Amino acid sequence: MSEPAAMPLAQDLMSCFQSLGDNCEFGFVQRHFGCEPLGLFRFNWIGMEALLRGIGTGFEGIGDPDNFFISTDQAGEFIIQDKIYGFYTHTGRYDGQIDRQRLMQLEMTRLTFLVRKFFDDLSAAEKIFVRKGDGSACYETIQPLHQHLQSFGRNTLLWVVTADESHPSGTIERIETGLLKGYLTRFAPYGFAQDFLADEWGALCRNAYAMHLGGGDLHTTRGSALV
Repeated sequence: MSEPAAMPLAQDLMSCFQSLGDNCEFGFVQRHFGCEPLGLFRFNWIGMEALLRGIGTGFEGIGDPDNFFISTDQAGEFIIQDKIYGFYTHTGRYDGQIDRQRLMQLEMTRLTFLVRKFFDDLSAAEKIFVRKGDGSACYETIQPLHQHLQSFGRNTLLWVVTADESHPSGTIERIETGLLKGYLTRFAPYGFAQDFLADEWGALCRNAYAMHLGGGDLHTTRGSALV
C-alpha cells in the first residue's frame, strides 16, 4: 500500500486552487498565504448565470474593446466592466498612472490571455475550482456549474457555503464525484473583500485538498488551520 502524498506548504497548496468569481475574497486569501496565481476570476465579480453562459460560449467577445468600459472606484482604481457577461474586474492601476486608451489595450491583451489559460486549466483538470457566496447557496444553483466543469474533464469544484450546527467551519463533504462542499463561519463583506477569515480558509483548503487526493467514497473531513 502506497504512502499518502504529503501536504504541500501553504503557498504551494493555494496554487492548487482557482477562483470562479463571486468576488475577490479568495484572491486575497491566496495572497495572504504568499500565492499570486494568474486567474481570470481571481479579482473578478461575476454572477452565476453569466459564468455558465461564458463557459458555454468560450467567453466569446472578451478581446473586443467595444464590449468593455472603464470606470474608477472610490480609491481611484480603474475597474473594467464587461458589457456581455456583466463582470467587473480590478486592474491594479489608478487614475493618473496610465492613459485610459493604453490601459484598455493592456487589459484586452490580459483578459484574452486569461480566458485562454482558464480553458487550458479546465482541460488539464488539475485545479480545484472554488465558487462561494450567496448566489451559490443551493445545490440546484451549483449543479449546472459542476456539470459544465465536468464536460472539460475530471475537474473538482469546491462549493463553499456558510457553516451551521451540523457542519462547523472547516468541514468538507464529498457530494458526488468532482463536487466538494465546504463550510466557513462567514464570508468577507462584498464591500470589503479583504475582511476574510484566513485561518478558516486555510483549514478549508487543506481539508479539501486532502479529500481531493483521497478520491473514492463519500465522507466528511474536519481539520485544523493551515500553517
